[in-house]
Amino acid sequence: MQGPRGRETVLRSGTHWPSSVRRRQLTFGIMIQLITHCRITCLLVAFVFASSIRASGQLTVGNVVVYEVGSSGSFPSNGSAIVLREFTPTGTPAAVLNIPTTGPNAMVGMAASQGGGMSLSPDGERLVFPGYVDFSAPGVGLPTTTASAIPRAIGTMDAAENFVRVFASSTLFSSTAIFSAASDNTNFWGVGQIGGVGYFGPGPETVVTTDLSPATHIAVAGHQLSARSANSLSTLPGHGIYDIGAGLPTIEGQPQTQVIAVNPAPPGFQFNTVRDVCYVANFGVQKWILNGGIWSLAYTLPMGTSGTMQHVCVDLSGNEPVIYATTFAPTRLLKWVDTGVASSAVQLASSIAIWQGIALAPSGPVGMSVPSATAATDLRAWPDPVHGDQLFLDQKVDAVVCDALGKKVAVVRQADRIQVDGLLPGVYFIRTTMGSVLRFVKE
Repeated sequence: MQGPRGRETVLRSGTHWPSSVRRRQLTFGIMIQLITHCRITCLLVAFVFASSIRASGQLTVGNVVVYEVGSSGSFPSNGSAIVLREFTPTGTPAAVLNIPTTGPNAMVGMAASQGGGMSLSPDGERLVFPGYVDFSAPGVGLPTTTASAIPRAIGTMDAAENFVRVFASSTLFSSTAIFSAASDNTNFWGVGQIGGVGYFGPGPETVVTTDLSPATHIAVAGHQLSARSANSLSTLPGHGIYDIGAGLPTIEGQPQTQVIAVNPAPPGFQFNTVRDVCYVANFGVQKWILNGGIWSLAYTLPMGTSGTMQHVCVDLSGNEPVIYATTFAPTRLLKWVDTGVASSAVQLASSIAIWQGIALAPSGPVGMSVPSATAATDLRAWPDPVHGDQLFLDQKVDAVVCDALGKKVAVVRQADRIQVDGLLPGVYFIRTTMGSVLRFVKE
């Protein structure tokens, strides 16, 4: 190395640095330590900051999502845009998801006090909720339209914020309102003002049972389909929550078994996974417990505020259940922590809009999510919907075909047609290796 004034300095064992060189070495060493310390500190700060930022395009496990209509404070009879609003457990607003009101994936809602019943699929991966494929004419009540003119629909939203209108029926809930929807991860059901329990698919649509009208909420827990009925037809033992058939029926003529006798309104309820506890929206939230084959009311968690209870959801992941609920007139988001006694509600948020359904935010796996139906694509296919055996494409592609739940059902290798005779009726997506996404319907 070069020493002072250009002379070469040779270091040997036992050789001492000149004092000026030692000072420079000490100063340089201190600078290196400071720089290293600063880099580590900055990296730690950056890591903490980055870890506190919510990932874009991703719903957060542990948060809740409410189904909103009439966001502007106006509630037209011919329908309203659906907005899904995510909140943290402390009521901080998070994602705002606008459901499309136009195009092949369109779905709108209705400003009704018992509508918008939303549930989380049993695998925890998708929100499931009801709607209509279009608005009705201004001044015309959307529920009064025929399903052949404006089909009733069920939609899903996954953790990656992908919305899919999975089924639309031109026969179920015709000239009446659809109130709520549920799924067992594969099959989809809805309930409404008239029409009992409707099975939307996959497979043939059918009315599973008619006696429950009006049925205000439907849910799946413990591999059993259940619904809440106001029993206006007087064909059942009374108001309450009923099990529909044995398990998860998809064909007509199913019996109904009353599980919990409770007032007809409001609509919401949720069982735990083993079905020995049920939280029921009433004047507050009732906690029902199954003991010796008999359901009994343990206590009621009071609202502590004005308004009418709507729907409820329960986070059972911790030691103490956390209950969330929506109310109407005024619109509020309430929260209880069930400590074993009748504790009062805490208000987390409020709105001038109508908040109807509520559910916990879905989890992954995001990598298996259904592609957005609004994704840009230069791929064309016909006929759509498909009634025959083949779907024709305007170009040869390498692609996979997924069903509405993101499951791969077919692979295409340099082909311009897809054999669909083995597919059940429903919504499907073609995703090419070039990034194009195309939605089609098999009927």
